Amino acid sequence: MRKNLVELVGTFLLCSSIVFATSFDGYIASLIIGSVLLFCIYFGGMVSDANYNLVVSLGLYFNNKINASTLIGYVAAQLTGGLAGTTLARATMGTTLGGSPVAYYEYSLLIALFAEIVGTFLLVYFVLWVSYSKFNFSGAFKSIGIAACVSTLSILLGSYSGGAYNLAVGLSWCFNDYLNGGNYIQNLALYTIGPSIGGITAALLFKRHNDELGYCFFKK
Repeated sequence: MRKNLVELVGTFLLCSSIVFATSFDGYIASLIIGSVLLFCIYFGGMVSDANYNLVVSLGLYFNNKINASTLIGYVAAQLTGGLAGTTLARATMGTTLGGSPVAYYEYSLLIALFAEIVGTFLLVYFVLWVSYSKFNFSGAFKSIGIAACVSTLSILLGSYSGGAYNLAVGLSWCFNDYLNGGNYIQNLALYTIGPSIGGITAALLFKRHNDELGYCFFKK
């Protein structure tokens, strides 16, 4: 229960910070999101490993790091925290945008989908590498590295798709698009298919490296 609560609170803070960060320029917004994530990883890492991302949790499950019951609890907590964080932050800002970048991205759906796939792949692969490799990176390096990775991906790819790289984030945007009468069906496809393909591919590739190259990233 404590792990699920940490995942809920962390995802809530992450998703609400994304909404509030839309008030700033792209670079500043990316740094704000990364800073909030850094804080969330520090306070929750020792309890739940600070996933705050459905595809990261799926990656851990596919590599036998968490069991099915833990995965279900994390998914429920992350979805609840994401929906609550985005919705309450949107209500606080009193804006029709609601922190949903898909309201103003200027590229085609295919380009946006590709950006989500690539961004999620890089994020999940990086998280697995720094968090569970045999090189035993320090906690500070893991936290700063993951936060920097999110900020960097937001800067590099965010303008193409909005930069969700996270099913909890993307689904919370789609829910608010639905409440606001936006094009939530197209966005639902973008923010479910893209992160799912990218995250699952990263997890399976990582497992293959573990099996074939002997990196011993995960205990079996």
